Amino acid sequence: MYRSNVDIIVRDGPKIAHRLRTLETSVTQLMAEYHCAHNTIIKVIRLHIPLHEWKVIRRKLQARGGINTRFPKGIIPWNKGLHFVAGGRSAETRFKPGQIRGSAARKYKPVGSITIRKDPLPMRLRHRKRKKGMPPWPRNLRRYIKIKDTGPPQYCWIPYAKYLWEKTFGPVPAGCFIVHIDGNTLNDSLGNLHCVDRAGHLALQLARDPDMRRKMISSSMRTRRKNRKARMLHRKAVASPSCGFRWECSNCFADYNYDPIRCIKCGRYSIVKVSIRGRQAGRAI
Repeated sequence: MYRSNVDIIVRDGPKIAHRLRTLETSVTQLMAEYHCAHNTIIKVIRLHIPLHEWKVIRRKLQARGGINTRFPKGIIPWNKGLHFVAGGRSAETRFKPGQIRGSAARKYKPVGSITIRKDPLPMRLRHRKRKKGMPPWPRNLRRYIKIKDTGPPQYCWIPYAKYLWEKTFGPVPAGCFIVHIDGNTLNDSLGNLHCVDRAGHLALQLARDPDMRRKMISSSMRTRRKNRKARMLHRKAVASPSCGFRWECSNCFADYNYDPIRCIKCGRYSIVKVSIRGRQAGRAI
């Protein structure tokens, strides 16, 4: 935008204000007429028109905008009742109801298809890092069958063992699930399937592996030793002079170097964390 355009707009400011007050023009028409930016026109308008008056004019211009090119009320369009018929090969190349193409068509499997998938990892193993040279985490293979085409994929595919059980004996009760008696998840014969709850599943696992109880006890003891060691390290850390916190009971004011959760003297759950500096000042945090 040239400087001369700005000079012309400033010179014609009163005339522009008059034309806007009489609704003879709009800001868009002024921009095209003077070849300038919207910001420049608005600055000139605000020099000659107060803000409250410009809001009224702008509202009127917006209400009037496009009124000459609108369809009048009650007009009957020329194409009313007519249907468009495409020519050429449109009918044979357009999409049909239920038609899929591309990668979806290549990956599509009809209802009744059976696939073999790996079970997802347990939650306790999902974020655990394997050491170098360790084998992959064990994951069972299981058959899945597609029962429908509509809905989310997790509801279109179900385990084949569950499908066979429901087809023979009816729906699986709430809180129960289908397990394989011999532990082979690919052996889906009806004689190898059993409907159990959590307690029944644990009893089946103990019967299948008599040494499982000892493994569970040793694992729990290992975890308890690890937690006990972590607690002792924490108590030593908070008991050191470099630690700025201690714990005390707000009921009997018993003092502790660690967090006992429950007061040993009075037996209440009234332990609060206290800053050494804050306690000297008489405040607890």
